[in-house]
Amino acid sequence: TGEIHGRGFLIYPSKEVFKGSFHIGLPFVGEVRFPDGRIFKGKLVNGQLSYGKLTLSDGQVGEGNFKDGVLHGIVQITTPGVEGHENWVFENGKPTGRKMK
Repeated sequence: TGEIHGRGFLIYPSKEVFKGSFHIGLPFVGEVRFPDGRIFKGKLVNGQLSYGKLTLSDGQVGEGNFKDGVLHGIVQITTPGVEGHENWVFENGKPTGRKMK
């Protein structure tokens, strides 16, 4: 069928790089490196970030679900130099200001 299947890498025109497994021609599980230094590791659905860890260039990590490629729902935030983590509610990539225990 000509679709990519198995392990490999893909460089997008926007300079993002995916390295991992492809399923039915789309990135499925692996790592996405963004030009601004962010790194996503996890699962993609229909080529969009779905669940995983997003590490920012300053080392802060957000782990949770993604919707339309951005963090959405309850997200576990870990900050370098701070013991433990906090759970925040995100909507469409932005924190709502609500913390979860």
